Amino acid sequence: LGADAVCLGRASRWGLGAFGEQGAQKVIEIINAELVHAMAAAGCRDIKSINSSIVRTNFP
Repeated sequence: LGADAVCLGRASRWGLGAFGEQGAQKVIEIINAELVHAMAAAGCRDIKSINSSIVRTNFP
């Protein structure tokens, strides 16, 4: 798809600032769960199975 990495620092910093170390950990857990659910919905078993065939690019 083109990206080798994604920066998610702002979300974890928000969790850290709001609720300390446990807040940062919770934000990371939420993001991980969302990725797992999105992959399952797309029929992907692992990161390597994500490819351009599951990305919609022809929007009206």
